[in-house]
Amino acid sequence: METQEYTSPEGFVGVRGTVVMVKHNLKTGRKYRYITHNIVTNDGDKHYAEKGENQGNRNSTDGFTFSGDGSLSSGVMILGTSGIAPTKAAIFSHLTTAVADSRKEFDNGYPQTSDPDSDNPTSGVDVLSFRTSYLTTEANASGIDRVMITESGTTIASGTVLMYATFATSVNKTSADTLKVFVNHTFTGV
Repeated sequence: METQEYTSPEGFVGVRGTVVMVKHNLKTGRKYRYITHNIVTNDGDKHYAEKGENQGNRNSTDGFTFSGDGSLSSGVMILGTSGIAPTKAAIFSHLTTAVADSRKEFDNGYPQTSDPDSDNPTSGVDVLSFRTSYLTTEANASGIDRVMITESGTTIASGTVLMYATFATSVNKTSADTLKVFVNHTFTGV
């Protein structure tokens, strides 16, 4: 008896990301928006795989901690001015120069889907948005050109990194500016 096999084309299932940095100059009222893509690291892939396996109500083996509702509760955002180019294998030490006062937890209510903040143009029902806001007294630096999400306690070279991104145009933040950074992860599947 002959057996025929029919294989459906594989659909793509993955996570794509964008980062949106919004600088608001309070003296002039002008807003500047910078948008780039980001790399979800190997640790980030593992994090999302564990979430998909419904491991959201216990601590993950990837180093991140989940809260009772399954959201990431132990991550922080960090801005930088120099480092190694982002790769899937990125670790904390790849961000060689972090901006002072930029290691911050996510804003209250984040991460979330369908982000209502109008400064985030890439939100949606299948987009998980992280947001961290910096006041005029925080993260003032010239040449901010990268962002990383890592564990809140990471200070070691091999620390767990969820995502890492660089901008083609650097941002100069002064005490006249506030800054909001959105990291958006879009879940795709066909």
